[in-house]
Amino acid sequence: MSPASLKSVPRVLIFVGFVALCAASAFAQTAPTNNDQLQFGDVFANMTVDMRGSTQTGGGASASATAIGNTASAASLTGPLALRSRQTFSGAAFGTATLTADDACCYAVAVANVQGNALEAQHDGGTSTIDAQQLADGGDVSAFAQANIRNSSQLSVAATSALNNAATSSHNGEMDTNVDQNAGASAYARADSDACCSGLTVASAGASINAYSGEARTSTTRTTITQTSTGATSRAEVDAFQMTAIDATAAASASGNSATLDSQWGYAELHADQDNRTEIAADARLQLGSWTGTGTASAYGVGNAVLATNVGSDLNVDINQINTGGVSASAMFTGGTTGTDSGLAVLSTAAIGNAATAWVCSACGSASAYGSVNQTNGATITATGTMSTTGALGSVGAASAIGNSASFVSTTRQN
Repeated sequence: MSPASLKSVPRVLIFVGFVALCAASAFAQTAPTNNDQLQFGDVFANMTVDMRGSTQTGGGASASATAIGNTASAASLTGPLALRSRQTFSGAAFGTATLTADDACCYAVAVANVQGNALEAQHDGGTSTIDAQQLADGGDVSAFAQANIRNSSQLSVAATSALNNAATSSHNGEMDTNVDQNAGASAYARADSDACCSGLTVASAGASINAYSGEARTSTTRTTITQTSTGATSRAEVDAFQMTAIDATAAASASGNSATLDSQWGYAELHADQDNRTEIAADARLQLGSWTGTGTASAYGVGNAVLATNVGSDLNVDINQINTGGVSASAMFTGGTTGTDSGLAVLSTAAIGNAATAWVCSACGSASAYGSVNQTNGATITATGTMSTTGALGSVGAASAIGNSASFVSTTRQN
């Protein structure tokens, strides 16, 4: 459930799994909301769709699978929220979505989403506090999405996995957030696409060990994030093949710890401590017979990442990152046929040990980004790319391997 979808929920709701508990009206003021979840068993989700023949005009085919160990969502839309949440995932999670189709007129979609612990918290007005801990100390999480079709106007194949995932939203008030994420297992995501002929094609895979995202609008936010990843691997793989295509993309992204904060029109403060000891690997492969528009293969891997932005107000960051897990990103693009003209070919790979960015647009006034960043990388960082094309309009390839990257940017909006 996204923060926007929570707008229709009255007062305070706490969702645990598939059970919804409605609090009394007094509960929406200052009384704490407590969530304690323990998942020791494995969770599996599998969806297979096999469609033969052609769909009618306007129709299509889709397959989706979602597997989550613990999930909780809390919202206070008329005032403050005081949330205490403890989630422990000690099992394993698997999700597989497989789509096989002949002619899926207008769309063909295969999506797999797998998470160990998932948490969302939102408030509108007042001063709220979020105190959350997520522990994933059991098995791995694995997402696999596959599509094998003949024809479609649009083809989308996506696989995402995360051991710990938390998101917060603050509007028209203040929010003090403390999130502690710790994981000792692996995350895998793989997307496979095989098609004869389609229009827009996107095949993507994203694997993350610990992930946090915060959003604020006309709110003062003070956020503390602690993320520790000690599992073996975070791996994302994409393999896409197509005879003819229009604007085809294969994109893989893998990370150990990631935290983002998107604020507008309110002071924002972010303290982030990230420790990644997990091997990170992103691998994207794209093979096209011929194509128009742009064919893109991209791979991005990062041990620790922080992105904090604010519009119209100051941004204060205190970021500490330690990466000792190797990071690799690789991409391959093979395309074109002798005697046939094709479009632009683009390949990009980026592998980073630690990445931190603080960005402010002052709009009007003197808002700025400031604070401190401390980064230590003790691992091997590798970015590789291979491109082979025939009859392409042009070929563009770039590979970047960076141990530590830090940026502070203050700019003024241009009207």
